[in-house]
Parts: sequence; C-alpha cells; structure tokens
Amino acid sequence: MENPKEFLYEIDEPTQCALADVGHLKNVVKEVYGIVEAEFAQLTGYEDCNFKLMNIQWENAQNNLPNLAILKITNPIEWKRKGHMDAQIGLNAALRNSGIPAPKEIPTKNGKLWIPENLKTVSNDYVTLPIRLFQILPGTMLENFPFEPFLVEKVGELLGKFHRITSNFDVQTTHVPFISPLNKNCILREMNLLLEKNFLSQDRFDMAKRALEVFEEELNLSKDKDFGRFQLNFSRNYGDPCISRTFRHNSLGFQRDEHFDSSE
Repeated sequence: MENPKEFLYEIDEPTQCALADVGHLKNVVKEVYGIVEAEFAQLTGYEDCNFKLMNIQWENAQNNLPNLAILKITNPIEWKRKGHMDAQIGLNAALRNSGIPAPKEIPTKNGKLWIPENLKTVSNDYVTLPIRLFQILPGTMLENFPFEPFLVEKVGELLGKFHRITSNFDVQTTHVPFISPLNKNCILREMNLLLEKNFLSQDRFDMAKRALEVFEEELNLSKDKDFGRFQLNFSRNYGDPCISRTFRHNSLGFQRDEHFDSSE
C-alpha cells in the first residue's frame, strides 16, 4: 500500500477550494452538462466549493433531468489522489444498492461522472479541479426530529448497516490527511496563549500536547494507516479530566471515529 506520508502537504499549500467565479461556472456547466440556464446559490462547505443550482433549463429537455442540482468542486488536497473520485462514486452506489439514500451523480454530456476543469476564481486566477453534479437528496436535519427512543434505535440500526456496507467496500484509495504536521507548532502557540489567558487549564494543556505528540509519532511510524480529520475532544469522567482523540475518515463521504483516553 502507498505511504500516506508521500501525500502530505506543506503548511503554506492551499487546502481549500478557491471560490469560483459564477459567471465562468455558468459557461462551464453549459459546455459540460448542457445546462443553458440556472440560478446559482453558494452553499457552505469545508474544503470544497459547493453550489445549489435552481430552475435548471437543459439543452435536451426530453431526458427528464431535474430542475435542481448540487455542483461540487473538490478541494486541491483531495484531488491529489485521483482515485478518490471513483471511490466516492462507488461508495454512493454501494449505499444506494443497500437501501441507504445517497447522492446520485448526473453525468456530463459525454457520460462522465466527474471531470477536471480549468476554473476561474473570484480573484481572476485559474485552477484545475474536478467538478461533479449531483441530484438533490431530499431530507431534513436530525435535530428537527423529537429525541425519542425510537429515533435513537433507528439511528443505531442505520449506523450498524452503514458499517456492514463499508466493511465490505472493495474500492481502495490512499487517503490524504487533512492536517499538516507542520501546523503542530501553530496549534502549540495557540495553546500556550490560551494557557496564559487562563482559558485552558494546565492539565488539559498537557493532555492536548501529549495527544499531538502521539499523533506525530504514529504518523512518522505509519506505513499504511489512513488518517482523516483530527480533533481533540475534552471531557470529564467522574471528575477526572481526560482527552479523546478522534480521527474522522470522511473523504469518502462517511465518518468513523476511533477514540482513546489519555487520562494517566
């Protein structure tokens, strides 16, 4: 398996997708997807740049294509591994085939489910990144439902089904970590500032520092581990502070948390 350290990025390397120029995007989707008219609304995102397309008019209206869609421009770090696009598409298909709703891709005029495009940004720069068009997946946020035992049971069933599907998922791709080890010094400087301002206790400072050291040690020793987003969760168990480290494997559109406590 490839070594994930080969795909790490430097501290000054862009990790987020630059905001694309909507006027240029309209020309791109017309050429690539056959969308002759649409309203663009920018959506929130982490590293990607996402737009909701509304009142879409297509070149070929006979194909029963939707009048709503999501345009996703993938970030440059994830784009380092071209296999990510196919793996994400494969995972969506595996979920749908198992009865779990998942986004469905709208192909280009040439039948491709994703395509790299040279995109103009709002800063008048150009960057080549992959674009995809998805059908809208209807639904609402979990917090809009009453928190009842029935809901908790259904969420647990869905989570178990999700893990069974992903455990048998046979599409492989090397994950690109969404954290630069060089940022460790920036995190430590901020932690020191929080400690000086009494916003962070000495115990929690020490635990967070140790967690960063463990993360760096494991990354340096790892030959084949898959690291995703990294966060620190603080909590207290019976009055004793502890820290849990969470790796979020969500480059493929899902998340799996692995926790450990370092409360020695």
